Amino acid sequence: MIDYWKDHGVDQGLNAADKQALINVTNEADKNQSTVKTNLVNALNAVSTEKALGLTAASTWADIQVAIPQVKTGKKWANGSATSDANKRITVSGLSFRPTVILLIAYDGTTTFSTTQFMDRSFFGTTDDFKLWAYQSSAPIVNNLVTAVSQGSFTLETVMPSKAYKWVAFE
Repeated sequence: MIDYWKDHGVDQGLNAADKQALINVTNEADKNQSTVKTNLVNALNAVSTEKALGLTAASTWADIQVAIPQVKTGKKWANGSATSDANKRITVSGLSFRPTVILLIAYDGTTTFSTTQFMDRSFFGTTDDFKLWAYQSSAPIVNNLVTAVSQGSFTLETVMPSKAYKWVAFE
């Protein structure tokens, strides 16, 4: 068997042409992996809605592997708590999106005192203005309250001053 391999040049090493061919194949594979990596990095950065991944063409494959589970897609949302001011308004800022639906609930752990609901009607494909309702004890008491909703923040009027509210906002 060894004589067969020797007859076919196995023990001779690579000749100059074969070495160059191997170098060319390796270089081409390296260029291709660089393109594949750049395309993958750009795609991951483009689809991540919740968090900037910070991937670049210089990122290692290990960096990319760590970032993949961090990719979040779909509508953004946020929640928190705030206290209404003396004018019965709540202002929230620092959002990474412009809300289309916002819910405020004044709740002390046992009793819901009031809810305020905001909806951007363009969410349903219409061009009407924003709509806001406030309820207390299951009855609507105020309609079309003062609102200011923009990229990254909102201010909504509630029905009670100086009251703790929990809120949730959806893109």
